[in-house]
Amino acid sequence: MLIAFLVSFVIRTVSFSGAMCNRTDFYRTFTGLREDVDISYPEIDKAIKDLIKHNFAEQVRVRAVRNGDSLDIYLYITENPRVDSIIFKGNRKVKTSELTKDRTKEVGTGENTEEKVIKRFPLHRGDPVSDALLEETVAYIKDIYTEKGYPYAEISYSYRNRKGCLTDVVFEINEGPKARIKKVEIFGNTVFKDKKLIAKMKNKPRGFLRSGKLKREELQNDMKKIEEYYRNRGYMNARVDSFKVDRKGKDIYIRIYITEGKKYYAGKVRFEGNKLFKSRLLNLLWVLRPKAVYSQKKLEKSLENIQSLYADSGYIYATVYPRDSVRGDTVDFIVYINEGVRVRVRKVNIKGNTKTFDEVIRRELYLFPGEYFSRKMAIRSQRNLYYLNYFSNVSMDFSETSDSSQIDVTFKVEEKSTGQLGLGATYSEIDGLSFYFQIQEPNFLGRGQTVGGIVEYGAQRRNVSLNYTIPWIGGKRRSFSGAVYYTTRYLPSYTEQKEGFSLGYRQRIISDFNYLGYGYTLERVTLKDIPDELKSLPEFEEWTQEKPVLTSAITLTFTRDTRDRSFNAMNGERTVVTTKLAGGPLMGDANFGKLTVERSQLFNYRRKIILALRGFTGSVVGLYAAEDVPFNERFFLGDVGAFGLRGYELRSVGPHENGVNVGGRVFLIGTMELRYRFSESTYGLLFFDAGNAWKNSSYMRPFVLKKGAGIGIRMEMPMLGIVGFDLAYGFNNNGGKWVPHIQFGTQF
Repeated sequence: MLIAFLVSFVIRTVSFSGAMCNRTDFYRTFTGLREDVDISYPEIDKAIKDLIKHNFAEQVRVRAVRNGDSLDIYLYITENPRVDSIIFKGNRKVKTSELTKDRTKEVGTGENTEEKVIKRFPLHRGDPVSDALLEETVAYIKDIYTEKGYPYAEISYSYRNRKGCLTDVVFEINEGPKARIKKVEIFGNTVFKDKKLIAKMKNKPRGFLRSGKLKREELQNDMKKIEEYYRNRGYMNARVDSFKVDRKGKDIYIRIYITEGKKYYAGKVRFEGNKLFKSRLLNLLWVLRPKAVYSQKKLEKSLENIQSLYADSGYIYATVYPRDSVRGDTVDFIVYINEGVRVRVRKVNIKGNTKTFDEVIRRELYLFPGEYFSRKMAIRSQRNLYYLNYFSNVSMDFSETSDSSQIDVTFKVEEKSTGQLGLGATYSEIDGLSFYFQIQEPNFLGRGQTVGGIVEYGAQRRNVSLNYTIPWIGGKRRSFSGAVYYTTRYLPSYTEQKEGFSLGYRQRIISDFNYLGYGYTLERVTLKDIPDELKSLPEFEEWTQEKPVLTSAITLTFTRDTRDRSFNAMNGERTVVTTKLAGGPLMGDANFGKLTVERSQLFNYRRKIILALRGFTGSVVGLYAAEDVPFNERFFLGDVGAFGLRGYELRSVGPHENGVNVGGRVFLIGTMELRYRFSESTYGLLFFDAGNAWKNSSYMRPFVLKKGAGIGIRMEMPMLGIVGFDLAYGFNNNGGKWVPHIQFGTQF
């Protein structure tokens, strides 16, 4: 009998009875039951179950008649109807559109964080419908009501107006009261107070800035958080025995019962199986030090450190397993290590790049075929790809090969729009009508080269600038850039007209994070529309004659940048030191030296909340006399940009003479931002700025600063690049006032 059950037969004939909503050809294709096809009884059984699983049939009866080595199959199908319309009744607090939308959640960590659909609304018009599918839909709707604060909503369903194969599905909803968590009680805790433990939970009682909504899906995780809190403070056997959720009217009560256990301390650690690395080195990575309070978190960190050490050396299959032994209140550990084989990279694959050439991606990688795999180099490679800012997501995966000592590594990228394009017209009473066209492409033709330009033409405006950057020269990490320009800037105190060119060369030094750049600029600068208040000042006499000034200058810039990406970074630091020398041996009309130092640091909390700190200072001096510093090379603070000070108008902060800002030769800016990452391309921020510019160093008062604070948002938008809006209050701006700011690009 068993042999007959497993043997295959040839289908001679197959018939489907009761098929009204779907053609029999559909059933033949879906089930695979067709004439002259080999099939076994288990395969027939699976075909029937698939019809029910996918809601096409409520019931299927089958009769198989054997004729020698062939079968005649007869299927009698009771079909499920299809949904004609979905009707909700009783939903007063939650809109129908909210009940039927897909649920999304930000998933992943670090560079792989993204918004993904985690659950789709199960029911759609035209779908075959069954009681099982409707029960799933009811559960989906209940979850939404729970999120909205109605955890006790009651939902029922029914079929209405069935006509042939179509039916309406009606959901009757009794929303019930909007219930909130009134109290969380914890029993069995003697070491830590309820308040400490409740602070670790997502489900908290209603209070200031707390909704008190019951999040059922978080309850189990809340219990784990309480256990983790204990186990990271010595109570390694602490556990939540049970919990209970009760409701009285609109109030919800959560009761949690725990067993604390005994407090333990870390003891000795011994390693076994380690041949590659000595125990002395492994001990340095073991952060759970002897006599310290036992901590599950530190234990896991110690194991992770050892695992990473092996992975960085190519032993990605190494396993690290701890075994503890208790003596009194002390826990000793024996760590068993199975080092495995050292793994080489066989192939490095690139996937997902529809625009960017493989070569542009590969030159940023530190994993190469034939070399030993290194986790550290893999992470650095991923960081480099993110930092290009060509991709919205970069993920890495590796797959085993037939040779256990080799793996294939795959980098998957998702291209994003990188170009910026602007086309339009502007009008003002001063300048009249002007037209402009602007383009900037940092990944030109997918080869990683930057090409940009702007053309602006009008009665009073004739601006042209072109720039080009080659990021790699001769297959090495060296870049060359060049720009030519003829521009006019209309500033609060004067009009600045520039024409010239610049050349730049930059190379990485010591590591991926350090750059040294050299530049040369030759330009002719003409200042116009200078107010009489400036012309009357003796020190500006030479620079206020509205005659062209030739500037020949070299720059030397050191940059260290360890941020994980260039926009919306989560961690890292950035330091930029720039020196500029003009005139002197380089000739020209301007003779000055300039030094600026900028430092910023990022700290993240759970990869969503970012604290960003920035300090920026600098000075400019004349080579032969103080008056050698051109007016346009001084420091004017205010508005946004490199010398931005939010809460103050453009170039309004600095030393004033005759009622006009004459610019400082020394400046200082400090910024603190608290950012919240909504997504990879958007974040909001609260900020505080403080800064000032002084006539020279003898006037400098680092604690007498102009202050501003406010709120803002930054977005990376296709074709526009990075756009931001800030609303800032300048505390020292004419007694205090609000100033809006629009920003393109980021300050840090």
